Amino acid sequence: MSGMDVARLSQILAENGAMTGDAVVPQFYELGDGGAAAVEVERFYGTRARVLEALSTGRKGRAASLFWRHERPAAALVGFARSGRVIAQLERSGPVEDLRGVVPRAVAALLKEARAPGDFDQGAVSRLLTGATAALEAFTGVSLATARCMACDQLPPHPADGAEIGRTVLDYEYPVLASRIRLLDPGRARELATTLTHALMIESGLSEIPELARVAEAVRPGGGSRRLLLEPGEAYRLEGIRAAFAAWTLKESGGDPDAVGAMEGEFLNQRSWAARAVLALENPDDMRTALECTDATLTGFRSSRTSRGFVYIEDHTGRRRDSSKVHDWGREPLVKRLIERMLDTNSQDWPQLEATLPPPFTPEQRAAIITDDYRRQARGEFGEYDIVDA
Repeated sequence: MSGMDVARLSQILAENGAMTGDAVVPQFYELGDGGAAAVEVERFYGTRARVLEALSTGRKGRAASLFWRHERPAAALVGFARSGRVIAQLERSGPVEDLRGVVPRAVAALLKEARAPGDFDQGAVSRLLTGATAALEAFTGVSLATARCMACDQLPPHPADGAEIGRTVLDYEYPVLASRIRLLDPGRARELATTLTHALMIESGLSEIPELARVAEAVRPGGGSRRLLLEPGEAYRLEGIRAAFAAWTLKESGGDPDAVGAMEGEFLNQRSWAARAVLALENPDDMRTALECTDATLTGFRSSRTSRGFVYIEDHTGRRRDSSKVHDWGREPLVKRLIERMLDTNSQDWPQLEATLPPPFTPEQRAAIITDDYRRQARGEFGEYDIVDA
């Protein structure tokens, strides 16, 4: 990433669990043109959206990541973030999505040559790494050729668990709820995060994915306050779910009228928030985990509705919400009341409280909602996408 030193890079990775458990400590490199890099072995914390967001903060901040797997089937994941926001996170195993307007044209051209092979092929893997690395360098503006390895004793100490927690989205949307959570002891905060993540996995359908069956069982209410440690295959599947929604946002940002505000995108967004909550459970900081999982659960349940919540109108800078339409908050109010009741009761009662939530949409119901949404779109029920003055 550009505009960051090794000390800050090490700190952010440590805050997100890369230095704990059985993870191999990353190797850090200082880049001569104003950047830093880390190489992880058998882990890929650096590809995660929350890490890329933290690494790219600042007006000129940029961060990029590359994960690859040699074993059958070979796979790769690339990510790009700018000014604290992930702008693309793509699996390199199929056709290249349209990246115009998201990453520079030169970066998109390099990615077209960086295809992940369907099976193990040393030549194909070499081409993948060459093309993807060139794309990352073109995006960040720093060169790995200038890398200087940093010795372990040159790195800053890792932050202790329970370090001061910065403000979160929850602080802005529900400040009273966030304040109550901050008063919890660490064990109860961890149990809250785990229980809410379980509820969101069920609501979004992630609990039905075979590769995540162990995770769904591990976060079941009543399982205690242990930190979750994901297997590499589980983490990769979760990042793939987040990448699917990131690809969808490219259609939205490109102005595709069938994508903007559509329920298909809402359900992908819900699954992405559920994946984010599960990934947050690896964070060793109990309080940060509780805040992130609560925020993800509230946002994820917002997508549990039968019709899009707003339409978009366009100005010269892009799309913005049409405030004339009443927003549908889905099942978010229901889960907010559930959280408030959980904070008022003992954790032994939380499984019974979670059971009071209405059943999630079945796959058939989701498919019917998506089909009906596109039919209503075709009939013009969601308004026109007019060009308006700024």
